[in-house]
Amino acid sequence: MLLGALYGAPMGLAASKAAKRTKIGQRLKTLSNAQPSAQAAASPELLEASRTFLSKDTEDMYVRYKRSDVHLYLCKSSMLQIAPDIRAFRSLRILQICCNYLTHLPEEIGELSNLSVLFVARNRLESLPLSIHRLSLLKELNASDNNLKSLPLSMSLLKSLESLDLSGNPLEAFPFPVSHLSALRFLSVLRTNFRYFSPDILHLVFLSDFFFPQSTVSKILSATAAEGRAVLLLETSLILQKASSPTLLEQACVKVVTDSRFIRKNTPAPVLLLFKKARACHFCGKPLFSPPVTIFTEVSICGKSAVLQFFLCRGHPVDFSSPFVSLRASLFREKEYAYDRVIPSLPLLFNPLLMTKEQRRVVKANRKSLENPGVDKVHVLMVEHLLKRITRA
Repeated sequence: MLLGALYGAPMGLAASKAAKRTKIGQRLKTLSNAQPSAQAAASPELLEASRTFLSKDTEDMYVRYKRSDVHLYLCKSSMLQIAPDIRAFRSLRILQICCNYLTHLPEEIGELSNLSVLFVARNRLESLPLSIHRLSLLKELNASDNNLKSLPLSMSLLKSLESLDLSGNPLEAFPFPVSHLSALRFLSVLRTNFRYFSPDILHLVFLSDFFFPQSTVSKILSATAAEGRAVLLLETSLILQKASSPTLLEQACVKVVTDSRFIRKNTPAPVLLLFKKARACHFCGKPLFSPPVTIFTEVSICGKSAVLQFFLCRGHPVDFSSPFVSLRASLFREKEYAYDRVIPSLPLLFNPLLMTKEQRRVVKANRKSLENPGVDKVHVLMVEHLLKRITRA
């Protein structure tokens, strides 16, 4: 989207006498003339062998680079791996590594502080690096046609990102970080498994181009397990109400998050993991562990019909004949924890990278308590530390 107009950079990498020869990664060796089409076909057997990085199949790849270069073009280079030496390319503004065989990117990508455009489409990426949040100037990210099943929560810190293409990835649910990309203007999730979206997407006030698979509430009903729920299907809305009350464990977890804030250090791992799965009621912000009410309703986003999924507590005044109109105001209203400096946002609560200054202060104050055998409780923010201690044991 932005690539053609940015910087007027030439395609490819200009080399000069002042350029430095730098290792950029590993790639498949050129195959013999007896098999001219084998590399293009990229058979599964060849790719599987290449992943072992046997010398007969792969070779180191070098490029000539000088500090004034702003565009590195590595498309269709048969690359299998990007080297940590990528950190040397700090002046880059555009990095294109499309149409290769990459399964991951190194964390050193986060050190490219001037990067504005990152194209990694048509690879085999299974995840994006956690350090991607350090690319504070990144405006365009194309990660289409990969094997991404989720996105790192740290992506929500990319406040300059304007264009994001996730098309052709096996994503099952709308990634939470995307709804926090406040500058986003272009978003494509075509050829994914999305049937509905979080209402948080409505916070993307600058979004003008949105491309997604079409769906309806009637299609969702046929694909949604409604066992143990009362189902109400209206013209453009589907309401699922859980028949049973929250379990005692779920009620105790809600009590810890909303009131006491402290948890026992010997809490079993399954309970700690339950905390990490907490959702927030879209009406009041109260933590939910198995939503009593789930509402699917069709709305218009960027001129197209999309389905939103709401999670609600019981007892909220919702007009089921027009759920979206009833809930719209609550999406932009200050929630229960808006003035709580410790718990401002449940989905981001236990991610160390995204902790607020106050949260980091609480974690630091509780670290000594974690190692003190005379103290049997620590703050709920220490869930991640408790899980690591259980794993070590």
